[in-house]
Formats: sequence, structure tokens, C-alpha cells
Amino acid sequence: MTDQQVITTLEQAPAKLVAFKNEVAKVIVGQNEAVDLIIQSILVGGHSLL
Repeated sequence: MTDQQVITTLEQAPAKLVAFKNEVAKVIVGQNEAVDLIIQSILVGGHSLL
């Protein structure tokens, strides 16, 4: 992966994260904090109990 590809990937990450959060929030309605915590645990390779 070239430096430019890494930069492009990092620039796209916030928009993709917001889109992912919005999709999860459609299933878990009204639990924004829970959605945030679930996404955080996924990103760090952890586990979540709902």
C-alpha cells in the first residue's frame, strides 16, 4: 500500500464510520450510547454484551 493509498483510506474513515453508525442505529433505536460503545468494542477487537 502506497503512502497516498494510506492517506486516502484515512480520509475516508470518518465518513464510513458515520455511515456504519447510522446503519446500526436503525436496528438499535434510541440507544445512541449503546451503539457508540458497541462500535468502539468492535474497532478494538473486544466483545459486547447487549
